Amino acid sequence: MLKQSLVMLRLNIMSLPSRAWPAVIIITSTACVVGVLLSMLSETAGLLQAYQSGGSLDRAIVMPADTASEYGNGISRGEVTTIMSAPGIARGSDGGLAADAEILFWIPPTGGDKINSPDLRGIGPAGFALHPELRIVSGRVFQPGRQELVIGARAERAFGLKVGDKVTLPTGEWPIVGAFTAGGSFLEAQLVGDAATIMSTIRISGFGSVLVKLDDASVFDTFKQWVTTNPSL
Repeated sequence: MLKQSLVMLRLNIMSLPSRAWPAVIIITSTACVVGVLLSMLSETAGLLQAYQSGGSLDRAIVMPADTASEYGNGISRGEVTTIMSAPGIARGSDGGLAADAEILFWIPPTGGDKINSPDLRGIGPAGFALHPELRIVSGRVFQPGRQELVIGARAERAFGLKVGDKVTLPTGEWPIVGAFTAGGSFLEAQLVGDAATIMSTIRISGFGSVLVKLDDASVFDTFKQWVTTNPSL
């Protein structure tokens, strides 16, 4: 048995040169499969983190019934006022309602990336309070009423934009005056500016969503029932 084993070992060693390429192909194929699996797992983990870090149990978002995203302008100013009169909405430190009407839309490629571009989000006076994860890390925050933007950390890396660059919109070039992080949420992949100024620039009168902070998570069902059954909405 030992003699047979030695013979088989000798034959295997002698045949290595003739089996080199098949072995390389097998190893390469296995490495590709493992690489694809790891990339898919990494993407899944990143998406889960982005979804989970961008939400809170005491925040609710209202969108038009005929859309599945925040894009669009299907909520009129009158409807925003109605939504903000719903029960269960908390009040901020200044005594005002913790609610904010927002818009979200895609802008043409600009800056270093000539193929892709970040989304542009418009927020109102209560926007920063409703996005407590949003923190300016360089530059400054945009001033309401001025054509200025701040950019998320991920958008900086992905689209080749930075503080000091300019983004072209219908009324001209808007400077990026600050950069922010947002706890790893999808907000970090967006540009953010003053909603009223952006809406006047792109000539739209409606909002895409209304974000509210509730008194606590237990009043969500009451809030939802009031909004979805209100005849004026």
